[in-house]
Amino acid sequence: MAQYAARRNLQLVTAADFNAKLRERGCPKVATVQKICRLARDEDEVRRALDYVWSDSEDAARILEKLREGNEDLYRFEKMLETNKSVSDKNVNVNQIKLKQVLINYYTTLNFNNKILKF
Repeated sequence: MAQYAARRNLQLVTAADFNAKLRERGCPKVATVQKICRLARDEDEVRRALDYVWSDSEDAARILEKLREGNEDLYRFEKMLETNKSVSDKNVNVNQIKLKQVLINYYTTLNFNNKILKF
């Protein structure tokens, strides 16, 4: 990435560097690039939020709060997926055990007269 940037005569800015630039413009410490990326829904929203914070750095806390409020449904959905994933993981283990028991029962019913039927 650094080589590509050098060839194109571009300067890469890290999140820490960008945060330092925001502080120089008077942005409070609660507003960071990482926090904006975590709160935004997609890349376009990240860009818009960074533009707003850059142009109105003193009001950055309000912008972050609006991002948080605007995407609450997304956060609830992500939490629901995570809780369902942990429940489904437990159910998968229980279902695997039940399936093994069913297969053992089925296998033993096929065994009659000490002969095992093969499929």
